[in-house]
Parts: sequence; C-alpha cells; structure tokens
Amino acid sequence: MNTTMPTSLANGRYELGELIGRGGMAEVRVAVDKRLGRTVAVKIMRSDLANDEIFLSRFRREAHAIAQMNNPNIVNIYDSGEESVTTDNGLEERLPYLVMEYIKGKTLRDILKMNGAL
Repeated sequence: MNTTMPTSLANGRYELGELIGRGGMAEVRVAVDKRLGRTVAVKIMRSDLANDEIFLSRFRREAHAIAQMNNPNIVNIYDSGEESVTTDNGLEERLPYLVMEYIKGKTLRDILKMNGAL
C-alpha cells in the first residue's frame, strides 16, 4: 500500500521540497514555512509505522525531548502535527511530522566518508 506524499502540510503552511534524508522511521524534506518565510526541515514519519503505537510514541517522545533542549549543537523543533492522507487504495492514513530548524551543509556521515574517522 503506497501513500502519495502531499506537497504541503498544515493547510499549506509548509510547502514540501526535495528529500534530504531518510532513516528507518522517517524521511526528511526541505520545506518553506509560508507563514514566516523561512526554510525548514520537515521530518515525516513513514506511513506504514504511523499506526504502530510504539513507533508513534517514540516519534512523539523524540519531538518532546528535543523541544526541551536549548543547545547550539542541536536543531530546534518549531512545530509538530499530523496530516490525514489517502493511500493509493483509497484508505485514510495519518502522517505525523516534525518541523525543525534547517541547517544547510554536509552530514557527519558525509564528512566521515570523505575524511575517515576524526
């Protein structure tokens, strides 16, 4: 069952752009916050995990934990929410997301691949 990724979230506030990362639980896309006129990163939970209460709880705990931190080495969380999307089969699924500070540059993984261990 495939879920078509929406082009925006939160009633059009976040206009989604290119995929910039993918992990076991979510993918990250660059986006534009149309209300505030800034570039953000949006972490979108995989739709096949969104109905699994364990993964959903982990995703929400991550957002809450990061939102409590104030450190220049940790990205800020600006917003979180959940969209209702329709799958290719016509079923409704939830799509939880986190809106985070976008920092342009290479990932630590990229740097380690290029330069080896620090």
